[in-house]
Amino acid sequence: MNVDFVIAGTQKGGTTALRAGLQDHPQVCFTKKKEGQFFNDGRFFRTPITAADYALYHQQFSHAKAGQFWGDKTPGYMFYERVPQRIWEYNARMKVIIILRNPVDRAYSQYHMQLRHQWITESFLERLNMERELMLKAAPRQIGGTVIARGYYVEQIRRLHRFFPDEQLCILRNEDLRQNPEETFRKVCIFLNIDPDALPPADYERLVPQRQYPPMGPQERALLSRLYYYEIKQLEGLLNWDCSDWLEEMEPWL
Repeated sequence: MNVDFVIAGTQKGGTTALRAGLQDHPQVCFTKKKEGQFFNDGRFFRTPITAADYALYHQQFSHAKAGQFWGDKTPGYMFYERVPQRIWEYNARMKVIIILRNPVDRAYSQYHMQLRHQWITESFLERLNMERELMLKAAPRQIGGTVIARGYYVEQIRRLHRFFPDEQLCILRNEDLRQNPEETFRKVCIFLNIDPDALPPADYERLVPQRQYPPMGPQERALLSRLYYYEIKQLEGLLNWDCSDWLEEMEPWL
């Protein structure tokens, strides 16, 4: 048995809600842990990976019933550069689900998550300026765990496309999950080739309680809007999406 699908990102995009809804489906089994965290764990890939390494991963599914589809929700998978190839080498038929959120709002949500866990203490503006400096110094090397970098979706999607055809990718919008959860979960079930009628009705508020944050400051919003404006325009072309709601009140760098 192999893992059949991954929910690969984006972090703070709605992946927890996707897992929470799908895990009620009788044909689905997720990892015992909230996140599998296998393909982004460099300890398994320092030397050529072995069957024993995969067996250790598969222990996360020891509770699976016969015939169930195995799923791994790890939001970091779409972000880290080497992960798509590692997944493909493990299972070239893997189905990959990602859910995207307005990158400005996503960044603010990630910042508050890090603040809540006491991983950082600086203000949001200080964090953004710090990360911009780090990204410039590290270029072109990828930096993990940054608030800004995870919102550059285009390159992350292109990396996935290098290994997986369109029919193995399901790309969702966070707004659709919030506003039309039943339709969104039905779409995912059809993508996974499981019975959509076997899934209980989805209630986004039940799946993921909405956290309330202080409003983002105008300076921070303006900075992120300028950073992401052209990224979102590229995303529209790549996915044939209308992201006008994301682009409202945004201004590009002149």
